[in-house]
This record gives sequence, C-alpha cells and structure tokens, in this order.
Amino acid sequence: MLPWRRLASDHGARQTAVQDLNYKRSVRERAVCSSSP
Repeated sequence: MLPWRRLASDHGARQTAVQDLNYKRSVRERAVCSSSP
C-alpha cells in the first residue's frame, strides 16, 4: 500500500466521519424542532 494511497483513504474516512457527525447533529436538531410546538 502506497503512503499517499493510505493518506487519501484516511482523508476519506475523516470526511465520512465529519459527514456522519453533521448528519447526526441535523437529525438531533430536527427532532428537537419537531418535538417543540
């Protein structure tokens, strides 16, 4: 495995983790908004 390939995959994994966090945050905010009148 080439170093730059590993770096690229690590960057992709980090971006996926960030997107997952953003998704969970948006879901939580949407749940709070829908629960409040």
